[in-house]
Amino acid sequence: MAEGERALVRFERDGDIGIITIDNPPVNALSPGVPEGILAALDKGNADAGVRGMGMLGAGGSCVAGADIRQSGRGPALPPAARWPYDVLDRNEKPVVAASHGYALGTAIR
Repeated sequence: MAEGERALVRFERDGDIGIITIDNPPVNALSPGVPEGILAALDKGNADAGVRGMGMLGAGGSCVAGADIRQSGRGPALPPAARWPYDVLDRNEKPVVAASHGYALGTAIR
């Protein structure tokens, strides 16, 4: 990430809980970089022996408000099918709880 650039997804620890925060205003859309950030945060939490579980939430007033249609057809190629965030969440070695609030529209995190 370049200097001064804001992370779209952050990983922080609160005791033995890893907190994954999606921070892509205004509605935390799944723009390029967000799925990759979720995967990186999950990897970081899984690699940390002090993390017993993780929580995932959206910053601001929404959880995740779907795909960013302005980015359709742009951005990096999709990760390999085995590395889509929803598949990784399904098989994650540590429990992950999503804290939904505000907008949480029907979308698969791909």
